Amino acid sequence: MGAIFLFFFPILSLLSQTYIVRGPYLQVATQNSIIIRWRTNTATSSRISYGTNVNNLNQVSQSSSNTTEHQIKLTGLQPDTKYYYAVGNIDNLLATNANLYFYTLPPNQTKRAYSFWILGDCGTGNNDQRSVRDAFIEYNNNKPIDGMILLGDNAYDFGTDGQYQDALFNNMYENIISNTVIWPTPGNHDYYSGADAATQTGAYYQIFSMPTDAELGGTPSHTKAYYSFNIGNIHFISLDSYDSSRDSTSAMGLWLKQDLQQNQQEWTIAFWHHAPYTKGSHNSDNPFPYLDFELPQMREQLVPILERYGVDLILCGHSHAYERSFLLNGHYGNSSTLNTSHKLDEGKGDFINDCPYQKKTKTSKANKGTIYAVVGVSGKKGGTSSGWPHPVMVSASNAYLGSMVLTVNENRLDATFLTSNQTIFDQFTIIKNAGGKTTVPFCQGEDLTLHASFPDQNYIWQPGNVHAESLTIQPYFNSLYYGGDAMGCIKDTFQLIAIQPDSPNDTCGQFSSLSSQEDISDLVIFPNPSHYNQTIQLTLPNQWELPSEAYIYDIYGRTITQFTINTPNSTIPILLNPGVYLIEIRNLHQHISHQIIINF
Repeated sequence: MGAIFLFFFPILSLLSQTYIVRGPYLQVATQNSIIIRWRTNTATSSRISYGTNVNNLNQVSQSSSNTTEHQIKLTGLQPDTKYYYAVGNIDNLLATNANLYFYTLPPNQTKRAYSFWILGDCGTGNNDQRSVRDAFIEYNNNKPIDGMILLGDNAYDFGTDGQYQDALFNNMYENIISNTVIWPTPGNHDYYSGADAATQTGAYYQIFSMPTDAELGGTPSHTKAYYSFNIGNIHFISLDSYDSSRDSTSAMGLWLKQDLQQNQQEWTIAFWHHAPYTKGSHNSDNPFPYLDFELPQMREQLVPILERYGVDLILCGHSHAYERSFLLNGHYGNSSTLNTSHKLDEGKGDFINDCPYQKKTKTSKANKGTIYAVVGVSGKKGGTSSGWPHPVMVSASNAYLGSMVLTVNENRLDATFLTSNQTIFDQFTIIKNAGGKTTVPFCQGEDLTLHASFPDQNYIWQPGNVHAESLTIQPYFNSLYYGGDAMGCIKDTFQLIAIQPDSPNDTCGQFSSLSSQEDISDLVIFPNPSHYNQTIQLTLPNQWELPSEAYIYDIYGRTITQFTINTPNSTIPILLNPGVYLIEIRNLHQHISHQIIINF
């Protein structure tokens, strides 16, 4: 008997060990908090060690309650900060590696580049789903992303807990969701195992945490079925297109109106499962009581509200194809009712061979156009319906698995459909409130930095043909600068107006005016005006300190030449082309400037 006991003891010991079977994964990050969840094989206490140094996790949050479903909310965090963490129980840390980290959100309305990974109908749990994942990992090249958005049908075929295990947590996204927050919406398949929006029960509602109390801005929904949140200058809205009433006067419809009324973000993006426009494996022309009646109901009941409040982009799935619309407004009927007035811009908007979509929203956001995208191929492909492609679509294919990569940077939005073979099938850009004329007051001789009206690495400044998003100059005269993209789609004009010395608006520094300690007439420039082939002589004022440095600028503030003056009488060492110039002479204690005119 003793031998038998010794033989089974190691096995019994192994079976009694606690280990993680799901996660950890991130939920509901705010500026000062985050929720971290994981599951263990046996009920145990919960503990998170965390800190800003991967080698010094010097803060702890824990719970002594035994559970297999662990959920801890870390609070008191610093905004816009990277934290590392490890999870386990009070006695032992069960997951510790450098891939466990998170970022808190920056302050609301912070403008910078934000990126999101969009997955629709991803939950097959097979190699097709993994191929989409692998293509994104290769494309993204280890850059952090600000969120992972799931468009529904997150776990096939019935949305059971076990199917979620295969579709999200087991050899699928575990190395991504341990450092990237998931923002989900439910699809019809997420409800097929008994999930219920009214009671918020079932696997979908048990697995995910949502900001139901406006923890990230927006209006409290008090339900996980639909919710909203802000990241930077973007407002996101997640709707339930299956198990909640889609009527405009329903609880969800009334909440949506209230949420949009208070929204002050520059960008608004909505996402749900059932696409309002599609001719892929599902058909948005099918009315009640036929299959897919959810699609026209979303279009007829809620899309008018979204467009009225200026939603910029709507992301959906359900149809196992990729489809992307023109800049659209006011089309709420079947596909046969579309007319040209509904297409506010009939271009592709790719900003490669075509201009981007442009929106002017400073005075009003209402009905300025919305892009609709169906990204239902992150786990499976499907067929097409009669009338494919839908006439609102400028780009459509059911040939590729893929996902969407979304980037929002200040007043520019870029979206890319990335296929599972790492090619880009479609992309588009929306730019808001860019171009036009800007008056810029400046202090003469001081640095002035001009900024493009939209982010663009290929932005070009004139004069000078300078490629940069900003330009620093030292202007002395009233002048014009121009800028824009390489295709000439958006043009900026900068009217530079010199601030007059001693005027009410004069806030300039010590050397901002053209006068100096000496009267300007004491600097002799001869001849002036002169001709382009003449040597110009300089005579400095009495008591001028030497040596001094001389600079000659053109009317745009560009330095034409620089030279040292060692004697009271000298010459400009180059011949100047016809034009108007400014000469500036400086030493440690003195400064003088004067205009030079060169004629033909």
